[in-house]
Amino acid sequence: MYYRFGYQGSEKDNEITGEGNTYTTFFRELDVRTCRWWGIDPKTSATPWESPYVSMGDNPVWYKDIVGDRIWSGKASAEKESDSKEEKERKDKNNQIANEGEKSLLKSLSEKTGLNLHFNDKGLLEYDQNSNGSPLINGGSEAARNDLISGIDDKSFDFTINWVSNDMNVNGGKAPLRDKSANSGWMKLDISDFSPSDNKTFDIGMAFFHEFNHGYFGIDDPAKSEYTVYGPPDMNNPATIIHQGNVGEVEMRVNIYRSQLGLPIRISYNGTRDEKGNSIMPFKNNKGNILWLKGFVD
Repeated sequence: MYYRFGYQGSEKDNEITGEGNTYTTFFRELDVRTCRWWGIDPKTSATPWESPYVSMGDNPVWYKDIVGDRIWSGKASAEKESDSKEEKERKDKNNQIANEGEKSLLKSLSEKTGLNLHFNDKGLLEYDQNSNGSPLINGGSEAARNDLISGIDDKSFDFTINWVSNDMNVNGGKAPLRDKSANSGWMKLDISDFSPSDNKTFDIGMAFFHEFNHGYFGIDDPAKSEYTVYGPPDMNNPATIIHQGNVGEVEMRVNIYRSQLGLPIRISYNGTRDEKGNSIMPFKNNKGNILWLKGFVD
């Protein structure tokens, strides 16, 4: 079982230095191996006698700093932390982000797989079944449906979704490549990178499947040497631009979902930016036309 929180109740950030070595707080990241913050204390003036990178007053047994801006000591710390306005606002914001993300993801995945999906009271993703135990299906992509069902039914593997918003380190989604011996994995999805108007070929559901292929099936993206980096396209005549290169095994798999849904397929792993600075990716529809669609996903 994967535990999301650890030292002093802070959330683990296992993608940086390995499991349990780095924790994230409202203001900054903490490296528990050195007991040092990676960012400067936002209230440095309150402790001018010590380095702004020192954590817990160099006494992590007695002190805590859950928010990342000041320390609390002794028994009173738990009471003060629970009443912390900043901590409450952080938790409320995180809950709002998670609720918004789960709602959007369920809608998109249900459309793409044809399954009636929901999260149970333990936060686990489930699909409705008939009296014979078979999934209730209403359209969707057979390949996407089979891949998702295999992950849901695999009780030997725990997969966690971490929801974020406006995270500069996440372009749509992010997930580490699964190690064959691992029995757990995770992904991050940034809800700010998607909107209801996004094309269904590159929405939050497709971002989920991209990262799911990394974190569950262990499929990697192409190496940078295997695709070409393109400059800004001629937005007035995008059909004249020819993209060549390796789209990658993950997107080849996701393109099967797109084809079965009648959606444009991705024709290059990398993209570029339009005149407004938006990240865009090249796709081709069933008529052979090149489309530039707003898109993210590492």
